[in-house]
Amino acid sequence: MEQPLFLLVLQFIAFILIICILYGILYNTVLKLNMPKWTAHMVATVFSLGSAYQAFVNFLV
Repeated sequence: MEQPLFLLVLQFIAFILIICILYGILYNTVLKLNMPKWTAHMVATVFSLGSAYQAFVNFLV
């Protein structure tokens, strides 16, 4: 009974790490392209959430 909860917690931590790491990388990359900060925030948010969603869907299938 404890193992599924443990795996669920690990999955949640992995999703949070995916979002944070990708957001940081994408935000800095877009800023280096001399784009406005709001554009960098939007691009980083969309791609990091999309990647986390795809990882979640792959985990379920």
